[in-house]
Formats: sequence, structure tokens, C-alpha cells
Amino acid sequence: MTNILIHKNSYSKTHSIITRGCLYAFPNVRLENLHNNIYDTCLSSRPSTIILQIEEYTQEIHQFINDKSLYDKKIILTVDNCPSLFDKYKNLILDLHKNELLNVSLILPIDLYTPLVEGGVDQNKLIPYHRLYNDIIFNTNHSTRNNKILVILDRDISCIDYVKPYLYPNTNKPIVMVNNPEVEYDQNIGLMFDFDMNNALNSFGSVLDLSGSYEAEIIACSIPAYTVEDNWINNEPQILNKDTTQITTFIQNITERLV
Repeated sequence: MTNILIHKNSYSKTHSIITRGCLYAFPNVRLENLHNNIYDTCLSSRPSTIILQIEEYTQEIHQFINDKSLYDKKIILTVDNCPSLFDKYKNLILDLHKNELLNVSLILPIDLYTPLVEGGVDQNKLIPYHRLYNDIIFNTNHSTRNNKILVILDRDISCIDYVKPYLYPNTNKPIVMVNNPEVEYDQNIGLMFDFDMNNALNSFGSVLDLSGSYEAEIIACSIPAYTVEDNWINNEPQILNKDTTQITTFIQNITERLV
């Protein structure tokens, strides 16, 4: 029987979506924190597929994915949809490819697919996604909306420059910021995980996504969205209408790549 081992994480959005999709689709999935014990865990559980994340790429993972004794296993790295980090991810993957050390497949944003193929990475190792979201959790529940503005922060702390002029005490705008604990403002409530994010996207009046990675969830929850630009708050937020990919459909389409 197929046995999928997934690194248990609490931050990478894409990795969390893939994890939930696998739990939904496959009967034998094991979640473990694999830091400093990836070899011992694989020896005891004997998985046929191991799913890790590039955001927590370590020397241990580097050694593991290039261990020739493991070449009979499917090893997959997930890559988060965080545009401000795309150059970092691209350079790491191209460096691995250049040294012929890439014994993995990668689930990655469509924006990284072409640059990597042009850089010589085998396209058969790349599994691109576009506006991927967890349809098991995110959907429109037709709640009554309040007048608050949800601002989803980027990991790049400089994103606060778009919001700073409108924060208290500069204005009384009802702004609530999430997803970057390093931004030190009273209106920042820290990390917001899936169920809470779904509730917020269904109850807040509007949203500004500075991370660029929540477009699909915003569309799924039908919340009016601001465009990331100077003086954004003076514009009218709009309902987005773009194609999205549900994780349940995505997992079904790539089942043969995973197991």
C-alpha cells in the first residue's frame, strides 16, 4: 500500500494546502516533523513518497534527496506562492540542477515554471500550479460583512509602507493586518491560519493582499479586493473574476506523480 510521509509545517501556505489535499485523497498519509530525524523516520515508516518543503531546505534535506540509496522513492519539494521570494527559489533550484543533484519533483507556482525550464531543468520534474487553494475550507458562506479592511502582509517587511499612512493614529481606518509577526503595530494580530482566514475573508468588508498569494481564496470567498498600489485605500475594492484551481481537483490530476 502506498505510504506518504509529509513534513509537518505551520507556515508555508502551499505546503499546508498540499498536505490537506493528500489527507483528503489518500488513506495512508503520515505527518511528522522531519527536522533532524528524516532518516530515522523514513527507516521506521518506509514511505514510498516523501513530501518536503523548499522553505525549510537544510543540509540534512540536501543530503537526503541526493542519497542514491533512496532513488527508488518519490521525493517531492513544495514551493510556496510568495512572489517576493521567487528569485531565491529559482536560484536555489537552478543551483541544484547545475550540480546534477536534483533527485526530486517540485510542486511550484506557474510563474517559476518557464524560468526553470529555460534554465535547463527537466520539465517532467516540475508540477506547476496556478491560483491553487484549499476548497475543503475556503468558500463563500454569505455572512454579513463588517466595515473592516483585512490587510494580508507579505514576508518582506517593507510592505508595511503601503499601509503605514492609514494606520492609527494617522487615521481611524478599521484596518486589521495579518501574517507577518515582525510588523510591530497594534493593528497587526499575527499569523492567521486557514479556518480563521476563511472566516475573515467571509466577514470583513474588503481585503488588500500585499503577499500576492491569496488571490484564489479571495475569489472563493467573494470579498471585494483592493489593488496593490499607492493610495489604494482611495479606490473602490472590486470582486475579482479569475480562474482558480481547487486542491481536490489538483491532487486528482497529479495522483500518478505522487504515488
